[in-house]
Amino acid sequence: MPNFELFEKRRTPPSREPFLTMLKTGVISINGFAYDLIGRPKFFEFLFDDGARIVGLRPRDSETQFTYPVRELKSASGGTYSVSAKAFMLFYSLSMDNSIRRSAFVADGILCVDLNDVGVDVTAQRGRAEQ
Repeated sequence: MPNFELFEKRRTPPSREPFLTMLKTGVISINGFAYDLIGRPKFFEFLFDDGARIVGLRPRDSETQFTYPVRELKSASGGTYSVSAKAFMLFYSLSMDNSIRRSAFVADGILCVDLNDVGVDVTAQRGRAEQ
């Protein structure tokens, strides 16, 4: 007799690539793989290179006046982590028209995302998934 496992339609395999999603609500969502790459910090400082258009999240283990706390959203795929970045995004006039997922990378211990990468609009995907 086969040993079947029920497929739960909302369940997805954990990604083996680091991603950041800049949500139109002003939140930055980080997949578990990216979060693991930088040591699972409790806080981030936001950095921005305007010339190169790179956003950086510098991990911090203690709170300061410049840090933002990380929140965990548990899921079947192993968890997503988020940090509120609305003030940061507004200050640097970063688009919040759509929720865009982009590949992330680590440079000098900082989790980075290149805004020159058009990324994937995940706002549209939600509407399709609910139909």
